[in-house]
Amino acid sequence: MIPALLLIDLQHDFLNEPLLSPAKEEVVRGVTNLLALCRSVKVPIVHIWTTIRDDSDRMPHWRRENKWACLEGSPGHATPSLLHPAEGEKVIHKKFFSGFSVPELEKHLAEVHTDTLILCGVHTHVCVQCTAVDAYSKGFSVLIAEEAVASFDSEAGILARRFMDNRVGQFLSIEALRTRLLCFPISFESSS
Repeated sequence: MIPALLLIDLQHDFLNEPLLSPAKEEVVRGVTNLLALCRSVKVPIVHIWTTIRDDSDRMPHWRRENKWACLEGSPGHATPSLLHPAEGEKVIHKKFFSGFSVPELEKHLAEVHTDTLILCGVHTHVCVQCTAVDAYSKGFSVLIAEEAVASFDSEAGILARRFMDNRVGQFLSIEALRTRLLCFPISFESSS
């Protein structure tokens, strides 16, 4: 197992949604714990952000709904300070659901020689699920941190989890991920 951590759409515009379940504070706490663990064992970390620069970047359903979110440079585009990228951590900008909707992600994962992706972020039923399915279809092993994902539609989030767990990937507690990461004597350093 040579893992990389993907943090998906952990931006204020998504985290501040009133129906987010679990709530912002709980999911940020889970992600913060997972991020600290992965940094401590030098797992490569990729921050995947929805980034809208102009009207042409908005997804068609956002245009229909006249929704503007994650506008580059806006407070809503930013992440909570606890989740800011550290030096050397990759930031990937996307405009559609999956992190793999931009070729840059797959290229970077090849550069760090990873075969296993640990996913966290929002929304379980959309961006996390689409990224997980695409990762699975590309041959990656997929692990999803159960305390570090959330959805604004809790029912859809539960259904997505049922679909993905033990089919596309495996949902694990952060403690179980800690055990896996600490039990494998591998170098997580990039060879590039």
